[in-house]
Amino acid sequence: MVYFLDALCFRFPHPASLFGLLNVGNVYIPINENWDLFLKNNDRTSEETKEAGARVLIEAARKVLDVLKPDEGDGVKVDAWFFDVDWSFKNGSEYPENYEHICKVISRNMNEFGDIQHSGKAYCFDEFLFYRLPHPSGNHFRMRHEHEKLFLKLNTYPQNVCFHFFLRNRFSKSSCCKYNHFKIGLRSYKDGTRMIDRLGENGFQQGAQNVGDPLGKHFLRYIESKVLRPTRHIDEFFVLLDAVKTTKFWTNYAKRFEAEIPMWYDSNDKSRVGAIAPAIIPAGTVSRRSVHKLWVTLTNESGNDRIGTGIKALVQAPSGSVLVGADVDSQEQWLAGLFGDASHATESYRRPGLTPFSNMMLAGSKADGTDLHSVVANRLKIDRNSAKVLNYARMYGAGEAHATKYLSQTGMNEKQAMQTAKDLFKITKGSERNWKMLRREVNPLFLKFICGLKDGEPHDYLTVDGYFYIPSYDSDLSESATFNYLGMKTHCDVLRTPVLDCRLSDALSALPPETPDRLHFASKYKRSVMNWIVQSSAVDFLHLLLVCMEWLTTEYEIPARFVISIHDEVRYLCPEKDAPRLALALMLSNMYVRSFISSKLGIEQLPSSVAFFSQVDCDTVLRKEVHIPCFNPDGTQVPDGGSANNQIYLAVSTEVIHRCLMDDRRRS
Repeated sequence: MVYFLDALCFRFPHPASLFGLLNVGNVYIPINENWDLFLKNNDRTSEETKEAGARVLIEAARKVLDVLKPDEGDGVKVDAWFFDVDWSFKNGSEYPENYEHICKVISRNMNEFGDIQHSGKAYCFDEFLFYRLPHPSGNHFRMRHEHEKLFLKLNTYPQNVCFHFFLRNRFSKSSCCKYNHFKIGLRSYKDGTRMIDRLGENGFQQGAQNVGDPLGKHFLRYIESKVLRPTRHIDEFFVLLDAVKTTKFWTNYAKRFEAEIPMWYDSNDKSRVGAIAPAIIPAGTVSRRSVHKLWVTLTNESGNDRIGTGIKALVQAPSGSVLVGADVDSQEQWLAGLFGDASHATESYRRPGLTPFSNMMLAGSKADGTDLHSVVANRLKIDRNSAKVLNYARMYGAGEAHATKYLSQTGMNEKQAMQTAKDLFKITKGSERNWKMLRREVNPLFLKFICGLKDGEPHDYLTVDGYFYIPSYDSDLSESATFNYLGMKTHCDVLRTPVLDCRLSDALSALPPETPDRLHFASKYKRSVMNWIVQSSAVDFLHLLLVCMEWLTTEYEIPARFVISIHDEVRYLCPEKDAPRLALALMLSNMYVRSFISSKLGIEQLPSSVAFFSQVDCDTVLRKEVHIPCFNPDGTQVPDGGSANNQIYLAVSTEVIHRCLMDDRRRS
């Protein structure tokens, strides 16, 4: 234990890091009788929905069976879509093997809905949608790259829309398969859809790999827009699809939910109040993020579209208490911009907003389209949400390949996606360039040279950990300074966060100088290390925030209890009458933490746009926004919460301070 503590203090020398680690895992989840009711309702609804999907699947199977039943003296009839299942009648059975298998799966366990879902795909598509090509060896599974393409022309779109259907990549070992030479002819439909006997890949995110489940979330948009649609058993298909869609979340989370152990307080009245103390791992990732299989991975409630998404709203304050908290605004963007500002000038000339990236983050506004996401979206002619995803991915070290892949999923063709990704990095990160590090002994001469430069003369350099770096050529783009700083930091043999000096894990640290392929290792994991600098600094931010809150609540006797921190949001529980004071403590803590971090990086100014939370929420349940409609498991609606911005709390605090000064004067 002593050895572990020594190693911990060596890697995380600042006491705020130790305090943060101990308190991030000290989670207290207040619950009430809605916890058990939520579990009961979801189990019942999920089973009913799955049963409805299973019933229509059986109905579709019976319809196919009626068509495939052999006539007197005839052999077993075939359906091209069911080439890989056994429809033969064995041992004098009344039903074929495949039909009996489906019934057994359904009757044995409704939780095995994945098997039912897989079996149901064939019932909803006619044989003309499938084209089978045998592999020469007859016993391998592989994709054919020489296959042709299937085009659909839809008259419901202003332009011809081309959708590439999937080509199944499994081939039977049987050499006498009846469908090896099955061909698709041209077929026209009343709605203008036309099919040509050409096949090909679809726009699946994994490219030429197996498309997986055609009823999965990646294909929902095609089904909703009727590009991909069933051609038989249409009603049954949509009932099955709805069952798959609505039950998937609860199927994945039900066991995690049941694994939580609620503790119930003794109560004299009929109310049931309890709490959960989940076993959250305070530093479960390389970047020291907290980890929990349920609470840290929760999504926000999505209405009736998915069963079980309201778990987050089960965190409900007991009567007379409220949950007070806030989301840290643009936390990682602010840190990344600050790193760029700190590296762009010597300490005496540093100020916030010195670089374009930082300036857009501090002064930009979503309302007038001057924030980073809006600017990138306008320059690339894409929507703002896509720009936001790409901006964060780029900050975490993703490259052009990831951007191309993401843009392809949004509907762009490959050529357009590649060009857009290239333009994205060109206008933000800039072109890659080489740097030369000056020896420390020439630093005074270099500083003298910089001071002697006149305004307007070209000068560009970086300073990292006391070293000056001179570029071989310029690249003055919006995020160049930030990525230059992060890139230079990755060359450190012992890398620590700029805020609390927390050390990088040995798994990603630079290898010893004598190690073979040392440079290859550093190059391979460079983006991961850059990601670590930003995300681990964000964890430092959280730990400092918890320290400030602990000090303020103790100093001013605010009866608050830390509830949970999910990524960049924190929540506290306190009596309703103390909520304004606790909210003010959160505002001040945010200001103190940002001031400390700025000062650590040599910037002694803090813009008011980031000094305080944009708003602090005061609510009875845990939800993303206080005005989002939220319902209890019994159907009653949860009242809206309240929120206030920094101007209100600063006005209140000013009034309180003024009143205290007046009281002191009267006493004197």
